Amino acid sequence: MIISVLGEPYSFHHVAAMQYWDMQQHFHFHLHFDELIASVQDGQADFGLIAVENTIAGDVPGNYARVANSGLFIHGEIFLHLDMHLAAKEAVPLSTIHTVISHQMALKETAPFFLPYPAIRKVPVESTSSAAKYVSEQNDPGLAAVANSAAIRFFKLQIISKNIDNLPNNVTRFLILCKKERNSDATPGKIKASMLLRSGIHERLHQHLRLQRPIENGAVYAECHETGSEEWQQKLNNLVAEGVNIQLLGVYPEGITASGT
Repeated sequence: MIISVLGEPYSFHHVAAMQYWDMQQHFHFHLHFDELIASVQDGQADFGLIAVENTIAGDVPGNYARVANSGLFIHGEIFLHLDMHLAAKEAVPLSTIHTVISHQMALKETAPFFLPYPAIRKVPVESTSSAAKYVSEQNDPGLAAVANSAAIRFFKLQIISKNIDNLPNNVTRFLILCKKERNSDATPGKIKASMLLRSGIHERLHQHLRLQRPIENGAVYAECHETGSEEWQQKLNNLVAEGVNIQLLGVYPEGITASGT
């Protein structure tokens, strides 16, 4: 099985994928979300894992729209507790750091840590692991990356400051995408149903929605939670019969929360 993820080895996407499946899978690494999605659309990968939101920094810009417009199905989800550390090639004092690089979401999540250091320049790059790799390749002791502990170990960096987000509830949600719709009849327990609404939100449906994100041209990415697939199927049949325009994106089990360390 081949799984597409964002970044270099031991990016948060890579760690989340290893938690969802296991370390023995084949992983394809991509620098951009559009490339990641295209690899699943083209059949180069069986699944793609994409971050959509973070409890601190909010939505990953554009990713709910990417999911909704991809033509792919949502197979599942996983929530990952993030560990954010500041690391450099050498164990230097924080006062000597002039530039910090990382993914834009990681920089946003750790912004309060850097408030006392206004002289430090923050530069966004493709992923946290890409940042760790770049720092490892440079001969610049004043250059640092925000990354997880696995990437820091892999690229042989030194941690300068630990847990710089300083928040225990720093969790990112990832959706798992594939070309084939999951068999919802084989989905036991609590489920989520993701859908694209193209003709306004029906009042009866509105009360059941847990998440709504505007996409484009009046379309809305929406989700609801159900106690089981049978209950959801009955509700879907009723809504379609009432003329609600729904494109089902996936019915899948509620995700687990895993550690990113």
